[in-house]
Amino acid sequence: MRNRYPGICYRCGENVEAGAGHFERLPYRGWRVQHADCAIKFRGQAGVITKERNRLAARRRHKSDEERAMGTGKGAQRARRRLREKAMAEGAAP
Repeated sequence: MRNRYPGICYRCGENVEAGAGHFERLPYRGWRVQHADCAIKFRGQAGVITKERNRLAARRRHKSDEERAMGTGKGAQRARRRLREKAMAEGAAP
């Protein structure tokens, strides 16, 4: 549906006038808008953005696993197991 209110396009960062784009509702966060042209240009690439976010989250999680593995308890055991599994998957010696 077309946007009733102006906003900033979450794809390109430019202003979107009322009626010149589309809106989306994000659960627990509100609304976001995008240009109609951006919607066409980025059609089918929603997974690309999600994959990039997941890759960055995995990198952050890996660093926290290294820090968590230094401690004691169940969380540290799980972190050490994840690090071992990652090392085996990469072909490195444990």
